[in-house]
Amino acid sequence: MKRLTLVALVLITAMFIAACGQTKDEVKDDRSTKTYQNIDFEVKDVKATQKGNDGKKGMVRIEMSIENNDVAEVGVGGGDFKVKPDGGKEIEVAPGTANFGDMIKPGKVLAGKITYEIPADTKSFELLYQPDGKKTELSWELAVPENK
Repeated sequence: MKRLTLVALVLITAMFIAACGQTKDEVKDDRSTKTYQNIDFEVKDVKATQKGNDGKKGMVRIEMSIENNDVAEVGVGGGDFKVKPDGGKEIEVAPGTANFGDMIKPGKVLAGKITYEIPADTKSFELLYQPDGKKTELSWELAVPENK
């Protein structure tokens, strides 16, 4: 009887450990508000807008809200952002697409969209805020939603 109880306990423990050890590849989707020099940046929405004609590229559109909490006017535009798909190379905004950009007065909010052309099989990407074009000041890990 003791052996049977011991064997049952060992089997239950082994199944519990095996179940806890299996992890599903989860894609992060961080849409938190981040602040840089008194300016709040928030990712409002991410949409896969279309697939490319050759099936190798897709378009992703990111909707942003940017609030100036500083005492001075500040300029922010789509060109200040890049994406880095699944750990690949940095990609600039897609040419020929409408992207936001304007001067934001103190206490005001700028809302707009940025569009990127990314590899069609991309599951996630990192959105990078690089106001000087080189150094990343803010970043978000975002999931690519399915194109419906």
